[in-house]
Amino acid sequence: MRGAHITAASDVYAFGVVLYHVVTGTYPFVAAGQLATAFKRLTEPPTSPRVYVPDLEPVWERVILRCLEPDPADRFKTPQEVVAALDGETASARTFARHRWLSPIAIVIALFILGATSLAGFLSYWGRSRAGRRRIG
Repeated sequence: MRGAHITAASDVYAFGVVLYHVVTGTYPFVAAGQLATAFKRLTEPPTSPRVYVPDLEPVWERVILRCLEPDPADRFKTPQEVVAALDGETASARTFARHRWLSPIAIVIALFILGATSLAGFLSYWGRSRAGRRRIG
């Protein structure tokens, strides 16, 4: 939305949106239309997922909100780091007892996002290179 280059931080942000939706059943930024939603995303922090799921473990809240940080430098570096934070030492055993199904879903979503992003980048590059060749030739 800001016109910056798409990076792994963009994937992490998208992954955070998906995790937020999977956990809460809603999106982190909701407004009356697409433009209003985009403006809200640029000007407001997301609502804590614990507003919708009060018994959500704090580690899930921290991980999701870190994925949604406005500054890409403040996000996890890769979707794999997100999964590791949810699956690793930071998560309590109680999290997995109650939300055991979320970790495998998170891994599948991360792999899907990585694959889709790689495919989109390739298709974008391929389309630009073909358009360039047509103009030259």
